[in-house]
Amino acid sequence: MKTLNVYLVIILINLFTLRATAQSKKHKFKAIQISANVLCDNVPASNYSVILFEDGVKLDSIYNGAPESVDAIFQLNQMYTMKIMKKGFEDIIITVNTNLPDGIS
Repeated sequence: MKTLNVYLVIILINLFTLRATAQSKKHKFKAIQISANVLCDNVPASNYSVILFEDGVKLDSIYNGAPESVDAIFQLNQMYTMKIMKKGFEDIIITVNTNLPDGIS
């Protein structure tokens, strides 16, 4: 069975939390944006499905009929799984852990 390649671009989204403090406003990361490109033989793939799970619960699914990237925004402190499926290819399972270490916001 053939295999698919997935390339991920991860962007931290800086959503501002407005706190009324005398010194300054606090800025905290609230989400992570991921853009995934599925490739077949180094060529953008089409006609594949993606199922998204959060902590084991199905959130959404899409069918991508065009060779375009799939974008998702993930909230912090969660565990996400993306299952990518294309007929004639092995399924790909990607786990995204959005927990940040202490001291990083």
